[in-house]
Amino acid sequence: MGNTEPINFKVAPELKAAIQRYATEHHMSQAVAIRLLLEAGLHAQAPQPRQSPEPRTSYGERRPYTVADNLDDLNGPTSGVVRLPHHLNWSGSPVYNLDNPDRLAEMYATVLREASTPDDIPAHLNRHVLVRLWPTLGIPKRVRQLWRERFPELPAEDTSWTRSTNDSPASASPPENPTG
Repeated sequence: MGNTEPINFKVAPELKAAIQRYATEHHMSQAVAIRLLLEAGLHAQAPQPRQSPEPRTSYGERRPYTVADNLDDLNGPTSGVVRLPHHLNWSGSPVYNLDNPDRLAEMYATVLREASTPDDIPAHLNRHVLVRLWPTLGIPKRVRQLWRERFPELPAEDTSWTRSTNDSPASASPPENPTG
């Protein structure tokens, strides 16, 4: 072997420290340690894909929702025009004409989804209207589950019919009962 000039290159501090430890532990020079490591084909371990500790869940399944303390406390308006506060209706029009069945159902779904304190609910929802709209409200499954757990008297979701893209939750109705 002939004399060769040394090659100078920059090494990350962590790698340099690892080479120094290896050379010290094996009683050799750093140059020998580097040559042995290169000949052995040892390279920095490639990062492993991150493993999710649990199956992925949607935001709607993890998000906290607020549920009323008592259905009898729900004494919100049943008609007229209502303007929801920004924290409840932060996109779209916050003004709801409750005499329009579609807007009424939209407001109820919005309040059920977006309420952040128990005080938000009785101020905007009415028990009798909620019970009437409940089976067809377009709300996340988790919201429906939490409310049904606290208030089993809420009617079951109506799954006997499907909405067309032109139907809204309030204007669509289940099929008529041919027997009565």
